[in-house]
Amino acid sequence: EVGADVYMEKPFSMRQLHLQIDNLLHLRQQFYERMRQLDSRPDTGQDKDSAGTAQSMDGNRGMSSEDYTSLKTMNGYLDRHLPDEDFSIGDLADELNMSRSSFYRKAKAVTGMAPIDYTRTYRLDRAAGMLRRGMRVSEVMMEVGFTSSSYFAKCFKNQFGVLPKAFVQQN
Repeated sequence: EVGADVYMEKPFSMRQLHLQIDNLLHLRQQFYERMRQLDSRPDTGQDKDSAGTAQSMDGNRGMSSEDYTSLKTMNGYLDRHLPDEDFSIGDLADELNMSRSSFYRKAKAVTGMAPIDYTRTYRLDRAAGMLRRGMRVSEVMMEVGFTSSSYFAKCFKNQFGVLPKAFVQQN
């Protein structure tokens, strides 16, 4: 009920401990991969839940309901402030009523990334969806909160392996 993934009674064998750890790591890795796949699906422009994951979370044991709610709130805030270049992680922590350090730990545990990396990934996934819909690169860059075209191109290439213009041509 409180979100524990495993309960082990003492005494336990080291083999059992190692198997439980391996299983938890495997489940967490599956969860992260699933979140990446769901977040990178084409953006249709229609409203979806703020995590973009409404239909797939119920069968996933990798996240507690509290973590899922936090992720939805965080993604909703990111959606509302997507074009805001003055966005800060402190603002996001305040939105979740958490200290910056607590938020960092929580976001890292839930997403597997530092909050700034998750935010960048989220924005770039949204940018990819906009580019697929035919928006111009310069418009998309501004819509997702980047002010420097060279930085946007660099980040986009790091995430998708191609520059935004090449991405448009491929899609």
